[in-house]
Amino acid sequence: MPEAEPIDAAAHLQLLGESLSLIGHRLQETEGMVAVSGSLSVLLDSIICALGPLACLTAQVHHLNGCSKDVLANTLDNIAYIMPGL
Repeated sequence: MPEAEPIDAAAHLQLLGESLSLIGHRLQETEGMVAVSGSLSVLLDSIICALGPLACLTAQVHHLNGCSKDVLANTLDNIAYIMPGL
């Protein structure tokens, strides 16, 4: 499995930002009420999707490198399935 590079983390964060921006625009256009449970689910998924790439960036600092490169690469692969809006 290929290693997770900083550019991969940046790409995931870019996709997350675009996705959340699109969701935000759709919510602004909504006239009625929005379910809190749905919004909370999106926010929690977003946190997980943001923490994965940030954890991959810790591999660049020797003293912060706490996970194997395989775990970090698997994390980036797996969070793509729960990224909100995709």
